[in-house]
Amino acid sequence: MCRVILLLLLWAGLYCPSAAAFGAEGQPPAASSPAMPSCFVFIQVAPDGVLTITERLKGFGPIVERPLSSGARIYGSLAPFVQESDMELVSVKADGKPVTPSVYVNEQDNNRYVRLAARDTSLPVHEYTLTYKARERILFLSDVDRLDWDIWGKRFDKGPVRLSCAISLPKGATVSKQWSRLGNETVGHKPVTQWINKDGVAFFRGEAPIVDREHFVVSVEWNKGVVASDGSEETLSIVKSSLWGLFALLLLLCGGLWFKFGKDPRPRVSIPLFYPPLGPDGKTLSPAAVAYIRDAAMLTSRGFSALLLNLATQKLVDMTGTGSRKDPYVLQTSDEILKRVPADDAGSESKATGEESSQQKRRIWEDLLKAGRGFDLAERLCLRRLFPARPPQPLEVGRKSAWQVAEARAVAYEALASQYRDMWQLNGGLVSMMFILCYGGAILVQGFLWLNFGAADMAAVLAVTCLTLGFTYVVHRWSQYGISIWVRWQEMGVINMILLGIYVLLWPVMLVYDAILDASMADFFLYQFMHSWQAARSLLWLGLTAYLFWLTRDIKAVFLIPLKILGFLLIFFVVGGMVFVANSFMGSGNLAFMGMLLLPMFFMPLMKRPAQKAEKLMAEIEGLALYLGTAEASRLNTFNPPERTPEEFHRFLPYAVALGLEKAWGAQFANSLADLQFRGGSLHMMAQYEHRMQGL
Repeated sequence: MCRVILLLLLWAGLYCPSAAAFGAEGQPPAASSPAMPSCFVFIQVAPDGVLTITERLKGFGPIVERPLSSGARIYGSLAPFVQESDMELVSVKADGKPVTPSVYVNEQDNNRYVRLAARDTSLPVHEYTLTYKARERILFLSDVDRLDWDIWGKRFDKGPVRLSCAISLPKGATVSKQWSRLGNETVGHKPVTQWINKDGVAFFRGEAPIVDREHFVVSVEWNKGVVASDGSEETLSIVKSSLWGLFALLLLLCGGLWFKFGKDPRPRVSIPLFYPPLGPDGKTLSPAAVAYIRDAAMLTSRGFSALLLNLATQKLVDMTGTGSRKDPYVLQTSDEILKRVPADDAGSESKATGEESSQQKRRIWEDLLKAGRGFDLAERLCLRRLFPARPPQPLEVGRKSAWQVAEARAVAYEALASQYRDMWQLNGGLVSMMFILCYGGAILVQGFLWLNFGAADMAAVLAVTCLTLGFTYVVHRWSQYGISIWVRWQEMGVINMILLGIYVLLWPVMLVYDAILDASMADFFLYQFMHSWQAARSLLWLGLTAYLFWLTRDIKAVFLIPLKILGFLLIFFVVGGMVFVANSFMGSGNLAFMGMLLLPMFFMPLMKRPAQKAEKLMAEIEGLALYLGTAEASRLNTFNPPERTPEEFHRFLPYAVALGLEKAWGAQFANSLADLQFRGGSLHMMAQYEHRMQGL
C-alpha cells in the first residue's frame, strides 16, 4: 500500500507541472489566430539530465517535418560537446491518433528529420503531438546550470508560425535567469513575453509570428546540484587551463629565444672616439642620428632634445626665456638662415630661388658642415616644420605650439627611419622558429579540440591561421606608421595620450551601441550599461573632439589619426572575432588561442639584428660615449684627446644629451664652466641649458 501511495505522489509531482504548462498554453492571454499555425514546446528536465520534449503543433497541413539532431549549433550556447546528441523519438500523434513517422537524413545539412503525414487528408488543418527524449543538452557552468533550446528556426518553412515554450525543472531547482530571442540573429528582434508561474515553470511566448530565416531561442539558468553533472564544466575548465598554460609556455619560449639569441648586446669598446662617427654616406652623424641608432631605430625625447640643441649650437635656432609663465621658452631663427636650408623634404637640393644659384647654395651648405658638425635631413625637416612661415615667426614653447613641436619630432623620426632603417635586419631563423612553435601549437590544440569535441572545422581554423599570418606581415611592413603616431603623441604628454585613447575607443563603441544596436538587442553584451550613459558618451565625444582640435589646430589629426589607429586595431578585432566564432565554447580560452597566433607579431620588432655596417657604427658610438662619460682626463691622455675648451663643450653637448651623458660631460668642464647648472631630461631642460650657454 505504501508503495502505491509513493508512486501516486511521484506521478502527481511529475504530472502537475506538465498539466499546468499545457493548461497555460491552452488559454494564452492573446489567443492565436485559427488561420495561423502555432507551436507550443514543453521541456521537462529530469534530475539525471534527460530532457523530455513535447511539441504540440496546431493548424498545420497534412505533412510536417521536424529536426531530430543538432548538427547546427544551438545559437548562444558555449559547449559543442554537450549538444551533439540526437533526439530519440518516443511517440507521434496526428489529430489525436498514433501515426508511423518517417525518419530520413537531409543531404544538405546532414541532419536527421522526422516527417509526419496525417491520415485524414479531408481536414483543412491538422494537429500534431511529438514527444522526444534528449541527453547531454545541458550546459554545466562553474556557478549555474543552463539549458539553451532552439524552438524553431533556420528552416525555410512556409508561412508565419506563432511560438511559445515552457521549461519545467526538477524539484529544488529555481530559475535564476530567463533569456529569449525571436527574429534574426543580429538585429530586428521581435518582442517575447516571459514569466515564471507559481510552480516554477518558465514560460516564453512570442508576441509576433516567426517567418522564414528567423529563429526562436530560449534559455534558462538554475542553481547547481539539482541536476547530475555530466562533467562538462570540468572538461571546459581543463580545456581553458590547457590553452592558457600552452600560451604561457610559448611566451616563455619566445622570450627565452629573444633574450638568448635576439637581444642585441651593447658593443664593448676600450678605445674612446674624440669625434662623432661618420654615417654610411660619409657624412658626420648628427646627435639625433646617434640617438636613433643607439636606441635601435627609435627617436626618444632625449634624441629630439639633442636635435634641437644641435640646431642651437649651429646658430640656426636661438633659445630664450626662463621657462616661467611670464617668460616662457621661445625658439626663434632668421629668414636669412632658413634660405640656406633646402626646402626639399626628400633630402635633395632644391632649385635656385632669387639671385642665389644652386652651386652657391651647395657651397653655403658645405661651409656649414665645415664650420661645425652640420645638420642632416631630419634636422632640416624639423627646422622647416618649426618655422613654416616666411619670414619665420618666433615659436613659444607651450600648449599652443605643442602640436607643432610634436609634428616636428615625428617628421624627424620619419627622416631618420628613411635613412637608417636598413641598418637592421630581421633575424629570419629565430622568427621562423617562433612561427613554427606558435602556429604549430595553435593548430595542434585546435586539432585536438576538433577531434574530441567537434569544435570548428579545421578548414576554418586554417583560414584563421593564414589570415593572421598575412596580418602579421602587414603589421610588420607598416609598423613604422604606428611608431610615427606614437612618437608624435608621446611629445604631447601622457595625459593627452590617455585622452586620445579614450577618444579612439569611443568611435567603435558609439558605432556599435548607438548606431547599430537598438532596443530589440537589449540582451547584447553590456547593452544596458552602455545605454545608461549614451547621452554622456555623446557629450564626451564632442568635448574630446573640440579639445583635440584646439590642441592640434588640425582637423586631419582629429579624425584621420583615430581612423588609422582603429585600422590597426581592426586586425586584432578580425582575428579575435574569427577565433571566437570558430570556438565559441572556449570563452576566455579564446584569448589564449588568439595570443598564440599573435605572439610572433609582437616579437618580430625585437628580433632584428644590426647589419655589419650598423655594428661598426654602434661600436664607434660607444667609443664616443666613452670619451664623453669619462670624468678622469688622465685616463684619456694616452689617446691624445682634444683640449677641453668651452667651444669643445658646446659642440659635443648635443651628443652628450643624445647619449644621456650631459651630467658627466659637464662635470669635465666644472672648472671652466662653473656657473653652468646641469639638469637633464626633457625638452624644456635642454632649452634651458642652451639658453645659459648663449649667455656666456
